[in-house]
Amino acid sequence: MTFDNNAAMGYTIIAMEQLGYDSIEIQRVINRMYRIFDSVSVEKAKDKYNKSNY
Repeated sequence: MTFDNNAAMGYTIIAMEQLGYDSIEIQRVINRMYRIFDSVSVEKAKDKYNKSNY
């Protein structure tokens, strides 16, 4: 399976809903993710996650 932006958005929405975020907060995060997808490579994003404490 290849990387898919829509799947990443779906995972994000599911996680935020389960944590109790409201629709305005979720929309803000989704809007930011659209911009990040356009400006950050998959490799850079993966490296950011791999080096994080999360």
